[in-house]
Amino acid sequence: MKMKKIIMITIFLFCLISLVSCGAPSEVKQEAEERLKKYKPIFEQKVKDVYGSDAKLKNVKCDVNTNVGSPVPSVSYSANKYLTGTISISGRNYDANYDTLKDSMIDNVHTEDICSSVINALPLDSDKFIQVKYIDSVGYEPKFESEVDSLEKAADSDFGNIITFVVITSEDLSSFKEDDFKDIPELQTITNSKNMSGTIKIVSIKDKSKASSLMGKIRDLNFSYDTHPMVYDSSGNKDAFDVYGIRNAISIKLNPGNLVYNYMD
Repeated sequence: MKMKKIIMITIFLFCLISLVSCGAPSEVKQEAEERLKKYKPIFEQKVKDVYGSDAKLKNVKCDVNTNVGSPVPSVSYSANKYLTGTISISGRNYDANYDTLKDSMIDNVHTEDICSSVINALPLDSDKFIQVKYIDSVGYEPKFESEVDSLEKAADSDFGNIITFVVITSEDLSSFKEDDFKDIPELQTITNSKNMSGTIKIVSIKDKSKASSLMGKIRDLNFSYDTHPMVYDSSGNKDAFDVYGIRNAISIKLNPGNLVYNYMD
């Protein structure tokens, strides 16, 4: 009954947002259009300044935000202070945001290089990796300031990043200890950073076919406690280790000046 109520509320809110987003006041839409017109050329030039004259910016938008209040749904609208767009470099596309208030750009052009340097430094057998993913604080691929192209620069940046590094592997993790991780230079770079923090989740599974469904729920699964994380469905709470065939898992929390390691089986 409780689950049904949650589902109904979620559907209601989704429908409400969908309906009212079409009815944003004309002055808010106009503000978004004017912001797009004013800052799009600046956004385009910034892309060329950073990535060269061959880099292209397309699909540029200034969205209208719909904000639903709580507990009684109330709706307000605002023009986004960010322009969003797609950078095309040598046939590859990347997501980018331009902050019209700060005159700054973030993108995921170098995300793979930055984040993979952390994964590659871990004492794991990469041949047994099933899936690897990097997730920011709201569930998307992390973006960095456009001039930032290395972990060291990211750690020294004033732009804050909270990143979850996920490795799903078939490798048994039972032989690893905290000492195998705590002195890794890349992890120390994050713990010594200005505004960068996050979590490394390494999850060993017995059945590779469970990897995709596990990755879909990975943000909700906390392996930093003494008890197994739970998964809720219509039949109630279930042990995530049973649902996804998890053999064991390691959680490494990386905060300024602090590394917290936890092993779970």
